[in-house]
Amino acid sequence: MNTVIEAALGLHYTDLAVDGPVAPPQGDLVDEQAFRSAMAALPTGVSVITTADGEGVWGMTVGSLTSLSLRPPLLLVCLHRGSTTLELLAREGRFAVSVLAQDQHDVADAFARPRTRAAATSCTTADGLPVIAGAVAWFTCQHRHTYTSGDHAIVIGAVAHAEQRAGDPLLRHASRYRRLH
Repeated sequence: MNTVIEAALGLHYTDLAVDGPVAPPQGDLVDEQAFRSAMAALPTGVSVITTADGEGVWGMTVGSLTSLSLRPPLLLVCLHRGSTTLELLAREGRFAVSVLAQDQHDVADAFARPRTRAAATSCTTADGLPVIAGAVAWFTCQHRHTYTSGDHAIVIGAVAHAEQRAGDPLLRHASRYRRLH
């Protein structure tokens, strides 16, 4: 990689500060509801990020999963800075991402609640990490970097394993779950 780009990226890297202050906005910004409504026009896949500690499996629903790099295989996901899942994945160093199937809206709702611990029956194990049973795809990752901005953190994971099965993913659009037709 170009050393100028590496230096620029290094300037933006911050260590994970889950309880750190959120910087106040600069200048005139759109109000939260207008932003939320406009973003709801963007269809997105629904996934659950999971990790485990000695007390159990923790997870949260995310709509901000994307591939970042093919060489090496990296993905990124955005998590609320105050989430238990973010704290645990930073501490444990590994996490899994499950792409939910179109009939798993109940799973998405369950993991949308703050500080959610998974029921043992809703997960299976891959590479020693919990993945959602019945998901159409899943990834196991090593935590590579965390960048914080606003009230969220961008988590980059190096993908150790990826699998996919037949089926359609669960989608979210206009604040409702959708199916592919």
